[in-house]
Amino acid sequence: MSQKLVLAPLKVGNITVPNRLVMPPMATFKAPEDRFTEDILKYYDEKTDGGAIGLCIVEHCYVSPEGKAHPSQISIADDEAIPYFRKLADILHKNGSKALVQISHAGGRSESRVTGCPVLSVGTEPLNRSGEVPTQMTEEDIHRITRCFAEAAVRVKEAGFEGVELHGAHGYMLSQFLSPLTNHRTDAYGGSLENRVRFHLEAIRAIRETVGEDFVVAIRLGVADYPKGEPDPAPGGLTAEEGVQAAVLCEQAGADLIDVSGGLYGTERGGYPGTAMFTDVSHEIKQKVSCPVAVVGRITTAEQCEKILKDGDADLVGAAMALLKDSDWAKKVIAF
Repeated sequence: MSQKLVLAPLKVGNITVPNRLVMPPMATFKAPEDRFTEDILKYYDEKTDGGAIGLCIVEHCYVSPEGKAHPSQISIADDEAIPYFRKLADILHKNGSKALVQISHAGGRSESRVTGCPVLSVGTEPLNRSGEVPTQMTEEDIHRITRCFAEAAVRVKEAGFEGVELHGAHGYMLSQFLSPLTNHRTDAYGGSLENRVRFHLEAIRAIRETVGEDFVVAIRLGVADYPKGEPDPAPGGLTAEEGVQAAVLCEQAGADLIDVSGGLYGTERGGYPGTAMFTDVSHEIKQKVSCPVAVVGRITTAEQCEKILKDGDADLVGAAMALLKDSDWAKKVIAF
């Protein structure tokens, strides 16, 4: 009998991932001082123990104070964070996982009551729960936050991780720029798809130029605007065809991995039956890029993982909810 595909190693950038299972980024909401606590470290140790997780992508960490998405989110916005990240990197490596850190900026979804800063966004449309009218980002703001992404990547590298993943999905800042539902700009960052994805590309290039070639630069890409409980995609929103084109441009800019998920509305896809919700788009992306592709979306069984890999829908499979509910889930998958 041939070896199960889920057990096959995979080259991602300059590293080799030991198997095809991914622990996707899942916010713990357990960092009252925006640092990793012993409880969070134990949580990651438990989820990755036993060597079944080939690639762990650590929960989204904010790169600049005004980009904090919610209370108790972890910060990678200053050098004081590095020792905390180093502790986690050591745990993940002890458990046999390669590890990336997802770096993010919430943009218009941040709230001044949480950050203590004015809300910056792609435009002036309120996007957060408080209904605050944000300040539209200037090109100077965009360039500053691009530098923040690059500086955060340097900290992640110094802490001993193999790479970073830019958060470009789920309605956060980069997703706000990519979606025509929120991006009504008339400058170089609005209008055409090439303009709406410009921020992504500049951030990828800035990270690559700062950390060098021996570091993985991934992007979690919100490939289409799928409203919850409604037919998709959302009228006037980002289409899957545009998502595929954006993925190609991200690879050309230097991305080593495209991690496929939902766009402006988050991780659900109401108009898609069953599980493995994004595999139709990840399949199309995999046909157009040469770098590895990861996919998520209510994937729950070993059979699903193997089928996704066999059908060429993706190279890596992430299962957030299954792993959250059962810390031994990945061990069971590789043993099936």
